[in-house]
Amino acid sequence: MNQILPTRDPTHQVIIKEITNKTLTSLDFKGKNGEKVKLTLVKASISNTSIRANLENVSDQTVRNYVKQQGLEVAEKILHKIQEIAKRKIKIKTIDISIDWTEIPYEGEKIEGVGGSKQGYAWKYAVATTKYRNKTLMLAFLPYTDLPKEDIVKTLVEQVISLGFRIRIIALDAGFYSNEVIDFVSQFKFIISVSRASIRKKYDGDYETNKGVRFRPVVVKRHGKYLRYGTNICTGSGSSLVKLYNKKRGFVESFFRNVKEFLPFTCSRSFVFRLVVFLLAVLIYTLYLIVRNKRFTLGLMRSLLILYLSLLSLERIDNEIYNRIEQYLENCYYGG
Repeated sequence: MNQILPTRDPTHQVIIKEITNKTLTSLDFKGKNGEKVKLTLVKASISNTSIRANLENVSDQTVRNYVKQQGLEVAEKILHKIQEIAKRKIKIKTIDISIDWTEIPYEGEKIEGVGGSKQGYAWKYAVATTKYRNKTLMLAFLPYTDLPKEDIVKTLVEQVISLGFRIRIIALDAGFYSNEVIDFVSQFKFIISVSRASIRKKYDGDYETNKGVRFRPVVVKRHGKYLRYGTNICTGSGSSLVKLYNKKRGFVESFFRNVKEFLPFTCSRSFVFRLVVFLLAVLIYTLYLIVRNKRFTLGLMRSLLILYLSLLSLERIDNEIYNRIEQYLENCYYGG
C-alpha cells in the first residue's frame, strides 16, 4: 500500500492517494477486521453498489456488526473531518449559509430513525452549507426525524458558529418556515422561501405573523406564478432579493445530487448504518471538490479510485496494468 501509485499524470497520482488515504483514515474502525470493513464500505460508496458486492474477506454481517457497534463514534469522526476540511479551505470568517434538508426514501413501516415524508417515510438529514470559490462545503449536519423546525435551525447555526465563523446571511428552504424559526434567524440577515398558505398578500411591505413576528414579505411573479419570500433585508427590489436567494441556494440541489452518487446500494433498516454511509458520501465528494479541475472530472475520479482500491485489495499495484487502464480511462473522458 505504500508503493508509489503509477500514473501518466503526476497530479492524478497525488489526488488519488490523498483521497484514498483521507477517506480510509476517517473510518476508524477498531478490531481485527477493521481494515477490511472500511475498505468494503469505501469501495461500495465509490462504486455506488452494494456492500455484498464489495466484501473484503469479511461477511456482510461482520460489516454490519462493526457499524452497529462503532458507527456513532465513526460518524462523529467523519463529520469532524468534513468540517475540518471546510474550515481549512475557507479563508474568510464572515460567510453566508444555506440551510436545507434532503431525504432518502424508505419503504416499509415506520422504524427508529425515519421521519414522515410526502411518499411515506424517509431518512432525513439537515445541513448548513456555504459556497466558497465555487465549491459547496458542508459546515453543519443533523440527522432528524420529527424535530421542531426551530431546533433543527438552531443546532445547525450553533455548529457553524462553533467552527469560528460569523454568519452574515442565512437562506432557508420553505420547509423551515415557522414563527419560531423567523424569530430565531432575525438576529441575522435572512431570506426564506414561504409557502403560498403562509403569506397570502400579493404585495411588498411589512408583515406580522399571528405571534407578532415582523418581517418583509417579497412577492414576485415569475412565469405566471407568484413566488413568496420573507426577509429582514430592507433594501433592494423584490427581483434583486430573489436573485440573492437563488445565488445563496442555487447550488444545493446539485450538492445533494452529487453526494447521493456515492451512497452504496442498501436496504438497511439501521439508523447508524445509514448515518455512516451518508457522511462517508459527503466526505468523498468534499475531497473531490477540493482538488477538482477541468481535467479531473467526477467520473474520472470515480473510475481511478475504483481501480486503485481494487489494486489495494489485491495488495499489489501493478504498474503496467494501472498505466494501461488509466490511459484507456483518460482517452474515454478526454478523447484521443
